[in-house]
Amino acid sequence: MTARRRNLFTIAPGAPFLKTFVRALLDGEIVPALSRETPPLTMARATIYVPTQRAARALAAEFAQALNQRATLLPRILPLGALEERENAALFGADFDIDADAPLAAPIEELERRLLLSQLILQWAEALGRAIITIDPTGAPNLHESEPLLVASTPSAAYALAADLGALIDELHIEDVSADAFETLSDDAYSDFWAITTRFLRIALHEWPRILFERGRIDASAYQKRLIEAQIAALTRAPPPAPVIALGSTGAQPATARLLAAIAALDNGAVVLPGLDQSMSEEAWASVGQTDHAGEPAFTHPQTMLKRLLAAMGVARDEPRELARLTPALLARRSFVSQAMAPAQATSAWRDYQAAESVVFASALEGVISLEAPDERLEAFTLALFMREALETTGRTAALVTPDRLIARRVGAELRRFDIEIDDSGGMPLARTSIGALARLLAAIGSDGAGAVNVAALLAHPLAALGLSPARVA
Repeated sequence: MTARRRNLFTIAPGAPFLKTFVRALLDGEIVPALSRETPPLTMARATIYVPTQRAARALAAEFAQALNQRATLLPRILPLGALEERENAALFGADFDIDADAPLAAPIEELERRLLLSQLILQWAEALGRAIITIDPTGAPNLHESEPLLVASTPSAAYALAADLGALIDELHIEDVSADAFETLSDDAYSDFWAITTRFLRIALHEWPRILFERGRIDASAYQKRLIEAQIAALTRAPPPAPVIALGSTGAQPATARLLAAIAALDNGAVVLPGLDQSMSEEAWASVGQTDHAGEPAFTHPQTMLKRLLAAMGVARDEPRELARLTPALLARRSFVSQAMAPAQATSAWRDYQAAESVVFASALEGVISLEAPDERLEAFTLALFMREALETTGRTAALVTPDRLIARRVGAELRRFDIEIDDSGGMPLARTSIGALARLLAAIGSDGAGAVNVAALLAHPLAALGLSPARVA
């Protein structure tokens, strides 16, 4: 007997991801039970997991465009991350089992958690009193030799530090690491200040569960993880009759990786991976996520999460089937990017690649432009002009990908000069909205007093009506 081939797919970079998936699904390539000929009620019973809420909205829009019908029933499109309370019942159903010995408590709100962690940090800072110059072997401060404490010395500083402490707590939940792991750290190998840090973490990470228990809450990351684990158990115990598809997730979190493995094991399940590199050499693939000769870990390679996911699913890299239909130019560019992102151990193949693929190498960069702007203003203006030109061309779209939020805001401002409003996936900070600016002005007056500059700025704000009608304010 031969093992059943799992429904594993990938969509190469360069292809429109959602459009390619919808086309393949409606053509019956993903799950045989789903196609254009599927009855509406059968289609509605299928479930598609996507990484985020934004991806769910974009997929629904892609379905609407591909079906081109006035009304239809779509599959349930549900997010794996950023779960909201109202979605939990729809996402995981009402019949999944939670361990009766450890009932699932409600998740604590992020604001409440940060305020509670801020109190812990302030208590720690107050106990130290002053920055530590010397400490005894137990890590306790020697208050006879000290200077003013600069870390978390104010409530605002403690509140900012609480965000990092909360992120550490979430990371421990996500990576299945116990807080007891800090007990095994050796302070002798580091500076004396390291002992102070680890001592605080031991106290905080053991005190925090007690605080949660007293309030009958759990961390949101632990809450989501337990829901996913319950769904894995439900899929394993009683596989659903309707198709289940996971789309676009790399399984970065171990619990999510286990869920994807459970979906791939279903007879009517399918997993579609984003951009799995199946052209990389075996030598280079073996180096992804490994430690190089200098002892530096190569965890930042973009294929690391996918490699870990494939290992968790127990499948080979060549098993997922490619859904994209790339042009020769895009195939050349995919090969070029794969070579450019090769781990350090495999960079010796660059010269051979360029010599053997000289024509492909040239076509891979066809249409790529490199510009070096003299300042940020001209950089934003140039990017805005390129995007405007794309929008003026029939059938073309444009997207700006940047880690710099300042550049993104500058480009958005330049485009508004042309009456072009863009959809910024990074959102807008509250402080930059009209209401946020008004709140900052009021806070400045409360903090610095009603000086002439602050009052003039407040009166000039369009929302500062001071109880008067809009006509009188105008």
